[in-house]
Amino acid sequence: MPGSKIHSSIIGFDEIVGGGIAPGSMVLLKGPPFCGKKLFMMQFLFEQLKSSQKVLFILTDFSYEDFKTKMLNFKWDIEPFEKQQACFFIDAYSKQYFPQLLDSNTVKYISSPGALSELSLAVSKIQEEFSLKNFFIGLHSLSTILKSSNSKSFFNFLNFEIGKLKRLGSTALFTLEKNAQSIKEELAIEHLMDGVVEFENAKILVKGLETFENQWHDYSITEHGISIL
Repeated sequence: MPGSKIHSSIIGFDEIVGGGIAPGSMVLLKGPPFCGKKLFMMQFLFEQLKSSQKVLFILTDFSYEDFKTKMLNFKWDIEPFEKQQACFFIDAYSKQYFPQLLDSNTVKYISSPGALSELSLAVSKIQEEFSLKNFFIGLHSLSTILKSSNSKSFFNFLNFEIGKLKRLGSTALFTLEKNAQSIKEELAIEHLMDGVVEFENAKILVKGLETFENQWHDYSITEHGISIL
């Protein structure tokens, strides 16, 4: 429904952002390694799968198989959604080590995180092949793509992809490793987003996303995922 909010299933988060995030939002999850931003992305997007939405994961730091295992560790089984052709993957990691890998119906492999044209084409192919609209994207991580390409090419790519996703009505979550790139690059990435969720010292800060507070909230990680206290 127009004007409705997307619920996250993350305890405490929807209250911070006024009941959920707006459809079509581009959201940056920013923080140091192992802070929970990848977990936030997985938890949020698994909830969308359970709500009969379509989700595309783009992986640059680990393989499709490893990602499925990480989700299963929290009892988030995505295999049934793959069989329903509701969950798709672009693996930009594995082919660097196993170049013989072949695409499957729901998984496309590209040569490396820095292969920006391949990545853009793979997103378009999945979208066109399955007629996806208003779908969800989870990309982990922008830092790896930036590190694997030059800054100008990266920002041209990101600008283009965000424009494309907005035209398709997509909602996207992007992760970014804090301090893995220059402050100027971090700010330029934030500028392209509709909101930022920042993680630091077991606290979370939400900027944008229709919230006007500037307050850090404690959060915890359990076997059930992230909870904001």
